[in-house]
Amino acid sequence: MHAWFTNRTGNTMKSSLKFHPIRTRSTPEIISQTILERINSGTLQPGQSLPPQREMARMFNVSLTSVRKAIRLLHGMKQVHVIHGKGTFISN
Repeated sequence: MHAWFTNRTGNTMKSSLKFHPIRTRSTPEIISQTILERINSGTLQPGQSLPPQREMARMFNVSLTSVRKAIRLLHGMKQVHVIHGKGTFISN
């Protein structure tokens, strides 16, 4: 990807510099990665429950929506399972 710029004389020129897109991670991705690291390190064990979603939102200082999206990401990776009314548990 080349960058275009206008020089002092007003001419548009192609720069030889190449820019690459910056990949930023969303809040749910950061939360899910943090939990995944704890699963992989053994800090969180299969069958162990995660704190309630509202409590996790307070712990991470994020919105409840971000926590729910993070749990959906982990569920999609088959790292956790959710039992409605019971909680979120680390998968076996």
